[in-house]
Amino acid sequence: MKPFENLVAWEALVVASKTGSITRTALILDMEITRVSRLLAELEDAVGFPFFDKRRRPMRPTPECIELVNKLEPLIDGFRMLRAENAAPEETFRIRFAAPAELSQDYLIGFLCTYSNDHPNTVFSLVPEVRPNQMHGTDVDAAVLNHMPDDDTGLVIRHFHSSSTVPLATPEYLEKHGTPRTIADLAHHTGLAYQSVNNPPITSLYRNGVASAPLRWQKTHSCSNQLSLKTFLLNHMGIATDLFLGHVVNEIQTGRIVPVLRGWERKPWHMCIATRMEDELKTPRLRAFAEWFAVYAGNALRVASRAGWRALNRNAKGKAEPGREEKS
Repeated sequence: MKPFENLVAWEALVVASKTGSITRTALILDMEITRVSRLLAELEDAVGFPFFDKRRRPMRPTPECIELVNKLEPLIDGFRMLRAENAAPEETFRIRFAAPAELSQDYLIGFLCTYSNDHPNTVFSLVPEVRPNQMHGTDVDAAVLNHMPDDDTGLVIRHFHSSSTVPLATPEYLEKHGTPRTIADLAHHTGLAYQSVNNPPITSLYRNGVASAPLRWQKTHSCSNQLSLKTFLLNHMGIATDLFLGHVVNEIQTGRIVPVLRGWERKPWHMCIATRMEDELKTPRLRAFAEWFAVYAGNALRVASRAGWRALNRNAKGKAEPGREEKS
């Protein structure tokens, strides 16, 4: 078979351009290393230009190779999907899905139900939240993270939403303990902190991109779950600095929760879904799910965040702070 007519050779090129490794490409495609090398060499001779800069590790695709792969990838994806459908049209496909528990409860479960209804042979196993480096194990196929990983080696990261929030309290708490006017005033108040696998306690707030002095509290209640944080807040236990607005839209609209220290926000969360690169290259159905999730979840969480901000803008004036706070 001529190199140009060999779909397996083109698939090997696409995978090698992602992995930068002949060995990893062979593992992903379940082929001998020597066969992968031969296919790429024959294809390179037929095309007439080098595919990789092999002086670097991992090897880097040349600009010409990148341009070629961008044209090839949709065709190879279609070929993989067709091959998978013909091989096992009724086979159940399970996705082990990790995410913060409260986000799953309020939002993500509904997203997964929508996907499963549209793809009846796809089922989900929900597992606890993981750190990015835990993705290199075998217990999770897709994970929702609330930050962009510092090291994304071997992962495919799809950002789908960024959001921030403001300090929140109940009118009852403020009536009893007073309203803080400056960051320094928080030293006389109780903090409600969110601390989870991927979310260390925040140490500063930001206004116009400038960080505040380090936060100091009289005492702190700490929660690993946003819904528990919400319960603490609604029981007038303190001031929450990092409660996602999408969890408390109704409470803000009705005035049960109000903003304090207007103008100050926490550092944004940058939500993304992570998968392993080699899994996506092997399994078109996983890639299709991750692409769908990034779009669907991004749209839904943007709607929730905007509803929270609109509620704050309608109800903030005069309810928690009769005057503007001073800079700290």
